[in-house]
Amino acid sequence: MAWKRCTGKDGNSCTNINGKVVINANWRWLHIKDEYANCYDGCLENCSIEGADYQGTYGITAGNDSLTPKFITKVHLYLMKDTNNYEMFTLVGNDFTFDVDLSQLSCGINGALYFVSMPQKGHGTPGAKYGTSYCDAQCARWQPSANDPNAGLGMKGARCAEMDI
Repeated sequence: MAWKRCTGKDGNSCTNINGKVVINANWRWLHIKDEYANCYDGCLENCSIEGADYQGTYGITAGNDSLTPKFITKVHLYLMKDTNNYEMFTLVGNDFTFDVDLSQLSCGINGALYFVSMPQKGHGTPGAKYGTSYCDAQCARWQPSANDPNAGLGMKGARCAEMDI
């Protein structure tokens, strides 16, 4: 997937960025190495994280300069600078523009775009390549509460600065 980074007076000098996208690690299967048992707690050295079938499982396709999530499930997608690093944006003194085709967004679906302050390389051995380090202002957790699917009662969550666009 490509996007443009423009500089110069009036942003008229643009460079094509050939980037990638990655899905949040929470949507990947984490299991005990060489077994089919989930690996929710314990020593992560004994766990393996699986890849993802973006189109088949999640309905996500990327074109030359477009990203189309079909919202089969609620997922977070991140722009990648390269295989191991998230794309980092400096918004101060810059413009950020994007187009959204709302005619393709189903009723009741939240098609949010926002920035969060995740580390460029992600966390742990899997790192950004596997979509680790998600955080937001709501401090999402593994176990949703009975009345709010975005807040929870789980053991761990990650809070960080968030800016909704």
